Amino acid sequence: MKRTNPDAVKSAIELLESGDSVRQVAKKLRLARSTVGDIRKKHLPDLPQPKGGRPQSLSENDCRYATRLITTGTFDTAIDVSRHFKKTSGITVSPDTIRRTLKKRGLKAGTKVRKPLLTLRHRKLRLKWAKMYKDMESEDWRKVIFSDETKINLFGSDGKKWCWKKRGKSLEKRLITQTVKHGGGKIIVWGCMTAAGVGFATRIIGNMDSELYQSILGGELKETINWYKMKKSEVTFQHDNDPKHTAKSTQEFLRKHRIRTLRWPPQSPDMNPIEHLWRYVKIKLALDLSQPKNADDMWAKFEQVWNDIPTNFCEKLIDSMPKRVKALIKARGGHTKY
Repeated sequence: MKRTNPDAVKSAIELLESGDSVRQVAKKLRLARSTVGDIRKKHLPDLPQPKGGRPQSLSENDCRYATRLITTGTFDTAIDVSRHFKKTSGITVSPDTIRRTLKKRGLKAGTKVRKPLLTLRHRKLRLKWAKMYKDMESEDWRKVIFSDETKINLFGSDGKKWCWKKRGKSLEKRLITQTVKHGGGKIIVWGCMTAAGVGFATRIIGNMDSELYQSILGGELKETINWYKMKKSEVTFQHDNDPKHTAKSTQEFLRKHRIRTLRWPPQSPDMNPIEHLWRYVKIKLALDLSQPKNADDMWAKFEQVWNDIPTNFCEKLIDSMPKRVKALIKARGGHTKY
């Protein structure tokens, strides 16, 4: 057996101690891998085994930088970060590698949440409003009647619907969301809610102006107050800053009928618990397998779902108001999770 040159053995030991692998040492010194392996086994038996596999594309600093690019909002996707590394550093790294890096650091992919645009003015007004009502307890909020309008499409929501299917299976009825030209129509609904349950709702035919809105206040809102035997003097009515709500004639109507209103900040659907009520209703309607024949049929289905909403569900939503206000203060008038 040919004896290895002592100088080569010494160099191999030094390289191994510096962190080079057996393969790297063999290549640098032009020795057989088995020879370098024997040297390592004989002279460095306690040396930790190097991690196998392909060298990492990104250093620890690169990983931190990639994470920062996402968390600061500089980029939204792994593809964007991958292109940025290629353009600025010459580092070729696949989007999948970026995704794995982000996952290891606690991030997960998801769709962006749709929220209203908030300007600096909006944020200031929202924060001012939250500080104004920060001391209101659940009992106080239970005296508020919350209201809003919403649109309900006859042929389901505008979003995607997911399903499970077998490969190669022909299209079945359950795998299809049927559509019609021009969206198939919709209904517009005004409704209100109290801590004791849902109030009276009405279907809006055509465009709602201040005159029609006032007739709703004198009709459905008044009926809601009477139905739950609420003291009008103790009730506070909430509506947003829509022009028909803030019109002079509407304000005069509210003063004339002594309807006290809650001051409301701009761009703040997250502070209105009835938004969650609308979502509940739309989910229930989407689960109905029978497709509505027309707008009248959809309205009938809506009324059934609306009237079946549990009382305690409304109470829980209104009882969340103190938490919503605190979340708004914490966000300094910005977006909240609600």
